[in-house]
Amino acid sequence: MLLLLGCASDPVPLDPLEGADSVVERPEVGEFLFAHPAFRSATLGTVTSHTASFVVDGWAGLTVTATCGDGEETHSRTVTAEVGIPVTLYGLLSDHDYHCGVATIAQTAEADIRTSPEEHPLPDFEVTGDGAAIDHGYILFNVFVDGIDANEQRAVIVDEEGRIRWEYWLGGSYTGDVDTSWPGDGTVLIGGGYGLRPIDVDLDGNILWQAPVAPTDHNYHHHARRQEDGTVLTMTLHDESYEGTDYDGHWIGAWDEAGDLVWDWSTEEAIDQGFLVPDTDLDDPFHMNSVVPVDFTGCDMLTSMRNADALMCFDHTTGQVAWNLQTDFTLVDDEGNAIADDWPDGQHDPKVEGNRLLVFDNARDITVTVRTRVVEYELDPEARTARLLWSYYEHNWDEGVWGGVERLGDDRVLIAFPHCMDCSSDDTDDIMSALIALDANHEPAWRLQFAEETVGLYRASHIPACDIFGNQRYCTE
Repeated sequence: MLLLLGCASDPVPLDPLEGADSVVERPEVGEFLFAHPAFRSATLGTVTSHTASFVVDGWAGLTVTATCGDGEETHSRTVTAEVGIPVTLYGLLSDHDYHCGVATIAQTAEADIRTSPEEHPLPDFEVTGDGAAIDHGYILFNVFVDGIDANEQRAVIVDEEGRIRWEYWLGGSYTGDVDTSWPGDGTVLIGGGYGLRPIDVDLDGNILWQAPVAPTDHNYHHHARRQEDGTVLTMTLHDESYEGTDYDGHWIGAWDEAGDLVWDWSTEEAIDQGFLVPDTDLDDPFHMNSVVPVDFTGCDMLTSMRNADALMCFDHTTGQVAWNLQTDFTLVDDEGNAIADDWPDGQHDPKVEGNRLLVFDNARDITVTVRTRVVEYELDPEARTARLLWSYYEHNWDEGVWGGVERLGDDRVLIAFPHCMDCSSDDTDDIMSALIALDANHEPAWRLQFAEETVGLYRASHIPACDIFGNQRYCTE
């Protein structure tokens, strides 16, 4: 077991024994970097496209610092290691030369290494803008090619230049709605795609946790997010019937670390309370895609349903629905006067901060003036009113199926604009998937733009530079 003690700090050799230091050029895996009868040895472990590991065979509790740098960036990690456990640096660039060092309390060693080439580079893309727009951090998202089904998907983490720093291949064929997120505990949470049980994966690719098979006997889809209390919110289809007609409803389940179901809720409860009426001409009349915690009077969970055009707030402890934004609220201007409705339509990925609701509005029912956009409202749940604060869209945006948003702080926003090649409208051209950071004025300040319409993604998560990889180029703390 490795205990992370620091993020990005230069190793400081502490009075190395005379003659113990060494420099090894291009060592082979398993080759000694240093050896001493009192302090045992250090050897080079595995080197991959994005990692380099060193095995220090000392005593339990020995403090080891490993670094790798190329003159522009330096990755550093200090750990307390058990005997023979690798000290691994993550987030290295592929096919790249690094000068690395290993230091213990008594010895230091240096070695030159080269990481492996990228076996599967990202599809063609272009990055424009300033990496400061994403705080010189990293972006986690899923990426796939050639449509909605039968994709070989992977989760990737890229830097501000779009260079892969980490990837995890999902190993199966899933739909594009695979959710990826960074809970902030050193793992990546992945799930959805109508088949992938949510999993926690560490940076070595080990599965540390997996959601149980859902009691609904349906596959997980669209959403897997860990909450502050440690539970993971998930969703599946749910067998339901209305006036003698069967249809696919939806079910939300919250799981704890032990794999026990903490609470659940289904669209059937909203129907029983009169907040939903299923269109039984559709197999999936609601098509839920998100559920997020909120802090409103009378409700603490907000769920998004694409096919029902509903952003519905309910209390997870009682199951009671409080309201649905699109049917229960009145849109008002700055003076509080009612104005024409301008609500999200087929929306995805709502994010709530205080009374402000940010959402990816797919605008599936295209009009002359409204297309897919990102929009933010200020809600007054007590008065059941809302103000539209701002919206952002681009001339060719027409995406009815996926999409995501995330706050970056200081009124900045990260947009995951996807393209579903097999299911989007054909009345616009040159629609390509992109990651876009908006500045505080809601103007584009950074963009990773894919070049082919065959490339798809779903959502994206921002990872602060100092939370991962210990790269002093981006993390200066």
